[in-house]
Amino acid sequence: MKRTLPALGLFFLAPLIAEFLLGNIPRDSFVASPAQFAGTGIAIVVLVAIAARVGSRGQRRTAGTVPSAWLVGATGLVLSSAFMLVNDLVKSGWLQAGLMAALDVLAVIVVVRWSRRTGWTQLHSLAVAGGALLTYAWHAFPEDPVMDTSRTTDLIGNVVFALIAVALLVGATIRRDKLSDS
Repeated sequence: MKRTLPALGLFFLAPLIAEFLLGNIPRDSFVASPAQFAGTGIAIVVLVAIAARVGSRGQRRTAGTVPSAWLVGATGLVLSSAFMLVNDLVKSGWLQAGLMAALDVLAVIVVVRWSRRTGWTQLHSLAVAGGALLTYAWHAFPEDPVMDTSRTTDLIGNVVFALIAVALLVGATIRRDKLSDS
């Protein structure tokens, strides 16, 4: 875990660096101030530290059944899709923020309750993450292209990345099954 955290940090930092190097962020008309970037960076470091501390404690398991991995994945897909749809369709800033926060809280409550039960497995964790991944796969299609490109090129890119997402999900499921067999 100690070697994984810096690698994950670089994985999430790489797109931001790429955006700066490509010049997309400085050209954007809506860019945070240096103080806002610094505050966000500090908040991220604090939240990662809290998550690492909480994650290092032993898990508290409770009795109870867990829904099938398919239902867990579908729940992840529905909640993350609802989040994206609220972001796209609700134009009132405060209403949008409130609905998105409510969806976040609901997702945390549901996943934490289920994941603390004795029947929760790695397959359930993969399923909820897969549901969220598939949201990004479908949501790319109605989105306007970020870069100035033709609709055909955008569609081809969306199809390729959606297929990669599905392949990663299938590959992770097969790998998990092989690891659990051994």
